[in-house]
Amino acid sequence: MNPARSNLTALVCSGAALLLLCSYTPGARIPVCGFHWLTGRPCLLCGLTRGLFQIAKGHWAAGTGYHALSPLVLLAILAIFVGNLWPPLQRIPVPAILRKYAWPCSAGLFLGYGVGRAFFMNSTTSFFN
Repeated sequence: MNPARSNLTALVCSGAALLLLCSYTPGARIPVCGFHWLTGRPCLLCGLTRGLFQIAKGHWAAGTGYHALSPLVLLAILAIFVGNLWPPLQRIPVPAILRKYAWPCSAGLFLGYGVGRAFFMNSTTSFFN
């Protein structure tokens, strides 16, 4: 895929995600994930979608209550959207250390948070209320 088409695809997808987050309100009960269904514990991403919907509407406490890392995901979506909307931002050089460690650090953060939440949180707490 050529870079211009790739940037356009990223722009359209991130813009659609932002519009959806700001305009749609999910029901009180979104079907649980397979991991939660099998174990009764939240997976690494449980609550992330509802957290993003809440934060996009300005309800920060509710959003971080669903998933504490949802502001970081919203920031990533916004960065992709703005970066593809305004081409001069694409010419800003990304430091090599950031390029090398951003994804592994993000994955580690989600993994650490998910494991901590799944195994050290009170098991009577429901994530789907």
